[in-house]
Amino acid sequence: MEQWNQELAEYRVRSSAWAAKAERLQKLWNWVNATVSPAILSPVMVKLVAMDVTTLQQLVRALKEELAPTDVSTQTQVRAEYRQHLGAAKQGRVAPQDWYQKWSYLYMRAKSYELAEVDGPLAVQDFLDALSHKIAPEWARTMNQRIIQDNILGLDSLNLDQVSRVFGGLMHEHTIRSGKDTPGVFATFGNRSDEYNGASGSNLGGSKSTGYTCPCKPKGVTHRWKPTECRKLETAVRGSSSPPTELSKTQRRDILQKLKYREFKEVKKAIDQLNWTPNAPLAITASTDRYPNASTRKVEFPGNVQAALIDPKMMRMPDPPNGAVGVYNIMDFDAHPLSESTILDNGAATHLVNSADRLVPGTFRPADSTDTVEAGTQALPVSGRGARLFKNALHGKRGPYTEDLLLQDVVVVEGFHVNIISEARLQEKGV
Repeated sequence: MEQWNQELAEYRVRSSAWAAKAERLQKLWNWVNATVSPAILSPVMVKLVAMDVTTLQQLVRALKEELAPTDVSTQTQVRAEYRQHLGAAKQGRVAPQDWYQKWSYLYMRAKSYELAEVDGPLAVQDFLDALSHKIAPEWARTMNQRIIQDNILGLDSLNLDQVSRVFGGLMHEHTIRSGKDTPGVFATFGNRSDEYNGASGSNLGGSKSTGYTCPCKPKGVTHRWKPTECRKLETAVRGSSSPPTELSKTQRRDILQKLKYREFKEVKKAIDQLNWTPNAPLAITASTDRYPNASTRKVEFPGNVQAALIDPKMMRMPDPPNGAVGVYNIMDFDAHPLSESTILDNGAATHLVNSADRLVPGTFRPADSTDTVEAGTQALPVSGRGARLFKNALHGKRGPYTEDLLLQDVVVVEGFHVNIISEARLQEKGV
């Protein structure tokens, strides 16, 4: 009996080990069956059966001998992928961080195979040449001049590993700096700022960081934009807004009731300065006090002005297949048919902001990794698109500076800065 118990225990141990091994072999067979085409698997199995070899280990070895790439073919593939990725940098249709991350991976693979493409001065030249087109043209040219100078003076030049580490460090530093909330420099539209709304934010019950209290929100709830930029509040007071916002009768009544509260006293003053009056007249009389040279006749102005760019791709026709067909209109001393509604600007490219916070809330749409904006010799990645609203930027039916200007499809390039000096300030300096 004791011997029987001992043999039973030994059987159970061996049975458990066999079951575990069988499970591993079954998973391996499932992997082979799922990844190898039957047209290839069947002849190999027939060959093994003829040789009286039917183990799974022999099958995997036979498949490896038949299908495994040689070292030469692997090196050729790695070299082709590395060269192709360098060429992708010249197109500028990829974010610099994404491009560098993939380049580092391909560089390590090419280095493990000791390819000539990643060794020596020519490898450095290829790397800098790829960056000099779109990603980092100025830095690449400066680094190339330094390497040429070192070669002429007989000094030790930087190798590809060192140059790539410098580029990676600079890009990391740029990413950190661009992520900070630093103010940009924008055109000031004469003597006005594009942030002008008739009242300072400090008097409107909040700030951008803490949020603003608005009659459109329940007590204790805020939103990031000022009440004077709130479309719900504007719709409740004026009856409409740009872009339009739908309000029920109950919502509009509640907002107007809250606007009478003491806590919204400054908001009410700001609204009065903006002349948010319902049932505004369709025509205005130019003010001779503010505009001495203006006439006193009534002038009709359009409302709800929207600015849009016409994509040249829309003008493409099937014939000819390799080019776009231009559309022209020749008239004899007469106005263009679109002159009453459209400003034709052939030099326009795209509207751009450096932060998604400058867009109309709710209009931001993320962009894919191929969406870029070309500025000079660089291609800057676009994080998204949306609508940009300038409050009271144009003369309208209700008076001077009463109509909003809405820009559609505005791109967002985080951290983008442009140095622009207003025309009014140039005139002050006599320029």
